[in-house]
Amino acid sequence: MREIARAAREAHRRSVDFTTPCQITAGKPPNREAVLEWFRTQELKRAVGLDENNKPVDWFHGLITRSEAEQTLSQRPEGSFLVRLSERVWGYAISYRAARCKHYLVDASDGYRLLGAGHIA
Repeated sequence: MREIARAAREAHRRSVDFTTPCQITAGKPPNREAVLEWFRTQELKRAVGLDENNKPVDWFHGLITRSEAEQTLSQRPEGSFLVRLSERVWGYAISYRAARCKHYLVDASDGYRLLGAGHIA
């Protein structure tokens, strides 16, 4: 059963190509402009960060820094979160407010995978 599922996932990956030349040549975005270009050309066509009326959702903050995310969340109750574009991977960062802010990377270069030790992806 696992082999069938694995083969189906691989076939799907080959049938849907959401990669860009930057993604192929580098594991990390070279600069902020490349991140914005990747988001505009790849993710917006998937309606990432938009509601059913193509309006931005409250939790998506685009290209803001880790520090800006922490400042925004410091004004919100524990349990609040936001999603922002990452400059470290082709993907996103989930910033979460607990007693202190925590940040989790989501690699979007081949589907969506939560990165980091101890995370199930």
